Amino acid sequence: MRKNFILGCLVSLLFVLGIGAYYNVTSTFPGSTTSYRQSTSAAISATPAWLTSLTVITNGTDDVTLTLYDSGTTSAGASIIGYLKVAGASNNGFRDWTFPVRATNGIYAEISGTTPYYIVDYMAR
Repeated sequence: MRKNFILGCLVSLLFVLGIGAYYNVTSTFPGSTTSYRQSTSAAISATPAWLTSLTVITNGTDDVTLTLYDSGTTSAGASIIGYLKVAGASNNGFRDWTFPVRATNGIYAEISGTTPYYIVDYMAR
């Protein structure tokens, strides 16, 4: 009976970890927050934060460029804190783990390409 319980717990844990890996929603650093899958330019954090990771997923054809700005509202006049360009043919996405980069005004993501997706991980501080 105890053996079945332990086996069930292990299977459940592997299932949860597998779902997180499949949807790529696990955070880079302990205490990180994820934007989850985004498809348009958007404010990721309206408050000061530390950028910890960015992921880009292409449609398999078109190149995608993701630019992150030190701003919680817009890219206009803001400093670039992250930049990632991914060839469309890669299709499976690209993840860039960074040393935490300070965003004193928040994080704004600007994406270009046809049907791209991205995920930004950050720590609010």
